[in-house]
Amino acid sequence: MISFFKRPIFYTEENNSFKSNLKELLKVLLFAYLFFFIIHIITTGVDFIILEKFKFSFFKIINEKQADASKDLNILFILVLLPILEEITFRLPLKINKINIFLSAIGFYFLFVVPIYSINKILILNELIKFLFFVTFIFCFCFYFLSNRYLKIISSRYYTFFFYFLSILFGFLHMTNFIDGVPDYLVFLAPIFTFHQVIAGISLGYIRIRNGLFWSIILHCIFNLPPAIYYFSQILRN
Repeated sequence: MISFFKRPIFYTEENNSFKSNLKELLKVLLFAYLFFFIIHIITTGVDFIILEKFKFSFFKIINEKQADASKDLNILFILVLLPILEEITFRLPLKINKINIFLSAIGFYFLFVVPIYSINKILILNELIKFLFFVTFIFCFCFYFLSNRYLKIISSRYYTFFFYFLSILFGFLHMTNFIDGVPDYLVFLAPIFTFHQVIAGISLGYIRIRNGLFWSIILHCIFNLPPAIYYFSQILRN
């Protein structure tokens, strides 16, 4: 795994058995939750400092926004439909070809332009998120119209950049879940509170490349399970 993360390349183990795929998934799951724990300790410290200095808590606003969103969504959407859509958008194009990039752009449109979560979601984005949207659309547009020759060059020479670009973009775009509740003078700190989603994106990318898109969807569903249980239990309790 370490050698892969130093220089990611696309190589799917086509002939892996169910048992070996499951074993790989559990290994990545352990790796991811270890880093989630480390990042949680760091972000807890950062949030404490922010709370002491500015009387504002990122964790509190994130929990409030997620709880509000859960009221408008069903558990099937969070655990199944959303992982499928996000994997098509962010992990499908890790196998670089025009069809995958086209499907990724469609997925991106339905995730962030069509207001799935909130009818006003696109209106409350700050300039940083709008910029990320713009960059991604230009990125997909340019890739789609590149010749196959250039796609092969990107797949070989620049794949590491491509892999981590999608992973970081996946994480940072989760700021749309809470950014409208953050004061303007603290917006620059918001990316810190998406680091665990960046780690999730890297882990999902690895599984997608090694085992295939189906297994990255399964892992994504597992990642979504604990917060889904938590937020829906809060709704039932109230």
